[in-house]
Amino acid sequence: MQVFRCPICGGELELYEKNHIGKCQYCGSTVAIPHNFEKIGNLFNRANFLRQTNQFDKAIGVYEEILKEDNENSAAHFGLLLSNYGIEYVQDSKTREMIPVCHRAKEKSILQDPEYLKALDCADTTTKNIYTQDAEKIDKILRKIINASRNQEQFEIFISYRKTNEAGERTEES
Repeated sequence: MQVFRCPICGGELELYEKNHIGKCQYCGSTVAIPHNFEKIGNLFNRANFLRQTNQFDKAIGVYEEILKEDNENSAAHFGLLLSNYGIEYVQDSKTREMIPVCHRAKEKSILQDPEYLKALDCADTTTKNIYTQDAEKIDKILRKIINASRNQEQFEIFISYRKTNEAGERTEES
């Protein structure tokens, strides 16, 4: 039997078969298990690992591969959404809660993104609730980032350095 890794932290999940939900034994997150995991579980684990290690473009490619196999897979649509927004989860040192970190802020709300809407459309009620809570948390963070960037003074920056000196050796700046 394949092991489905937590899409939040990569830990092993305790599965609740009847409703395709799992609870991570490490970070405590409740996550949706793809309905056809037995068939494409390795692809899911690979895509989630790539996203967790901030290799978002590679993760996007794997999620798209999953969607070619099954375009009604809500977990793949949600994973693609997370990769498009560059979402990584880190553990809060005080609360131990897994907090989303956004590496790719976009002006458009994550709640209006076509991948999010497709994930909801393909999901059962329990899975929709999980996705909605996660997306709303991410959207609040993204709004703060966008608002902060709008209120900052604009700068143009040019960074230049010399990689090697006349002798072909690396410079201190490099």
